[in-house]
Amino acid sequence: MANAVSGVDFKNELRAGAPKLGLFLNSHSPTIAEQLAHSGYDWLLVDTQHGPMGNERLSAMLAGIANGGAKSLVRVEG
Repeated sequence: MANAVSGVDFKNELRAGAPKLGLFLNSHSPTIAEQLAHSGYDWLLVDTQHGPMGNERLSAMLAGIANGGAKSLVRVEG
C-alpha cells in the first residue's frame, strides 16, 4: 500500500523532488483502479479526456483509489 500522506504532504514531497510512481488509467474500471491503488502506486490519474465517463463511474473509481491508499488525479477534457 502506498504511504498514507495527506494531499498537502504529497504536494510538498513533489515540490521537494521526491519521486512518486503512478499510472494513467484509461480502462474506466473502478475494480482495476482499486486493484492498482493496492499495488503500491503513489498516484493514479483517471483519464476522462479520452472517452465518455459519467460522474457515477468517476466517483466509483476515485473511491476505489482512495480505498487502496493512492492519491487520485483526474484529467479532464479541455
